[in-house]
Amino acid sequence: MGVTVSIPLVIGGAALIMALLERFPVLVWAGAALLGWIGGGLVGDDPAIRQFLPALPSLTFALDSVIFRTIGRHGPDVVVNPVEVAIALAGAAGVVATASWCLRSRRMAATQS
Repeated sequence: MGVTVSIPLVIGGAALIMALLERFPVLVWAGAALLGWIGGGLVGDDPAIRQFLPALPSLTFALDSVIFRTIGRHGPDVVVNPVEVAIALAGAAGVVATASWCLRSRRMAATQS
């Protein structure tokens, strides 16, 4: 029973995602940037790399959303390390730049042949 329900669900979900990606190609670029951001964040969190990074003070922001104001509570504090954010941003930019370069080189090779 589980297989008869799950396989059509997976195939239908994949078809829906492919239709969205064909209609909105910017989602592919956003997904690539997200993967680069996560990869850069993992590099910035690595203890072997962290020892070479400057020890900058972290920035702390209070998350004060409408939900927290409605229930009358203080939201959680969000701690941001600017060096880790810079590395994550570099990862995202690197992935998008590499993909753009690959697409451009493929187009140039296709027009030359």
